[in-house]
Amino acid sequence: MQNEIHVIVGRKGSGKTELAKTLINSVEFGNIIWYDTIGEFAQGKSGLPGFEKIKSLKVLRNRLLGWQNKAYRLIGGGYPSFEIVYLPGKYRATVDLAYTWSFLEARYKLTKQPATIVVDESDLFNRGGQPDKTIKDMVMRGRHAALDQFYITQRPIGLTQQVMSQADFWWLFQMDLPSDLDFLKKIIPASVVDELPNLPIGTGIFYDRKMKEIKKIQSR
Repeated sequence: MQNEIHVIVGRKGSGKTELAKTLINSVEFGNIIWYDTIGEFAQGKSGLPGFEKIKSLKVLRNRLLGWQNKAYRLIGGGYPSFEIVYLPGKYRATVDLAYTWSFLEARYKLTKQPATIVVDESDLFNRGGQPDKTIKDMVMRGRHAALDQFYITQRPIGLTQQVMSQADFWWLFQMDLPSDLDFLKKIIPASVVDELPNLPIGTGIFYDRKMKEIKKIQSR
């Protein structure tokens, strides 16, 4: 994967998170941030073995930009790869996402290394019909920073127009709200969307928007 945008949608418990974990395990270069918007992994184990859990923007900045490893860089060690679950501060999800994207962009300019960001509950960044500026910017400019992007949501109707129009791959799980189904039909073939209410838990449909490929998948 490189410079790709993925959208994973489905009702709670349908298999979205498990699929996302499987997909990011295939990332060749590491350098992954799972942006835990509502703190799903705040308590106990993250469910992402080997991932470092970070709750501070300062620590995240130091980790991504290598500020805490200056001596290591000076002897030619470069910038260590990272696998991070980031937990934004309370009521700071939007602000912290903007900083996270700025750190990733700065890191790419320094290292030219690709990275991956997973934005959980991404519909929450499109409140009141106002698209989030950071997500818009990531979608429009992330390809220039070799950024793979995964947007996970229970409510596709809450996705920004930029995500909807630029997404390369859709991973669709069980959902039955008419407003969401009607919304998806603007992008996904109606014959595919009509299958979603009856999908078993853990079963999804993959849709490659460019190649028009459609196939059934399992979340694990």
